[in-house]
Amino acid sequence: MKQEYTDKMKFYQQPEYESFLKEKCVLDARQFLHSSMLYLNYALKTAKLYEAIGKKNVAESNKNPMYNSVELLGWHYKAEILLNKLTLEWISHISNSLDCLLQYINSTLCLRLPHRDVVIKHLGEKLGNYPSIKSAVNALWDDDMVAYIRSAYNFSKHTLALYGNSLFTDVLTGQRDIHIPDFKFKGTIYKSKSTNEMISYYETFVGKYIDIMDSIDTILHNIQPIPNRFHIRQMIIDNTPLEDDGNNLGLILHAEFDVDGQHMKRYWIENLQFNASDNIEIMPPHSNTIGQHFGGIKIIEVINDGTKIGELRTDLSKIDSSVLAYHKYKYYPL
Repeated sequence: MKQEYTDKMKFYQQPEYESFLKEKCVLDARQFLHSSMLYLNYALKTAKLYEAIGKKNVAESNKNPMYNSVELLGWHYKAEILLNKLTLEWISHISNSLDCLLQYINSTLCLRLPHRDVVIKHLGEKLGNYPSIKSAVNALWDDDMVAYIRSAYNFSKHTLALYGNSLFTDVLTGQRDIHIPDFKFKGTIYKSKSTNEMISYYETFVGKYIDIMDSIDTILHNIQPIPNRFHIRQMIIDNTPLEDDGNNLGLILHAEFDVDGQHMKRYWIENLQFNASDNIEIMPPHSNTIGQHFGGIKIIEVINDGTKIGELRTDLSKIDSSVLAYHKYKYYPL
């Protein structure tokens, strides 16, 4: 893959870029970026495994014409079954990466689509104010190969009809390859493609993927942080400070154990500067491991100069605990 693409992928995964997302108050986007690029990495590993198994099968077949299996971790698999499995895995990794990319766009631009509604149709309707991003997104989603991959992925959920076969001529290329048969999905007929044909398109795919990332980055650098949004950078429990993420824009959340020593008696934030007439959005504490996070906090006291002036309250039943998100609070003065 082009070195510039590799460098770009690394750039967007650096701690410095996470800090940038914090500064723009769109830290919730980090989890989707991490997942999207993780799936791309899975696709690379799957492609390498597919190539290695295909070559090994042909090499063994040249020694024994009746040989059509692959030994892997002590087990013998029929080559076509294993290669079909890897084909569908590769397709699913690319498709999952695209789904996470849509969630990333929704979060970084604060489009506020519910997570379940983040699909290309609804997202496109929200991108009218960002023509450069919309153009980059369309360039990827309207790509014929990407449309094929996405359709094959969705079609494969409902049928086994995509089971492909290899060709006798594969021995001439030195690698067994799966050829997916023609299929019809949502009124469109998709002609047969080989797995190698799709994998060979990976670099072009990544180039268009990075175009989207770069267009978003340009917009983020030219807009102000989302107002009334905060993340918890550190907790202090019973006067004992926990790990600080080092970002000065984050809040310090104080907490006090109840008499049982297990449950929290109260939470509070000191000297918080916010617009009391609007919702206050706070991302709760979470570990550095993406996706692991604590539950919501129903009430957070607001302490200014040592005096309680009010409370932030939220409805825990409306919080989506499946993802890291900014929880909406309303301020109630005393």
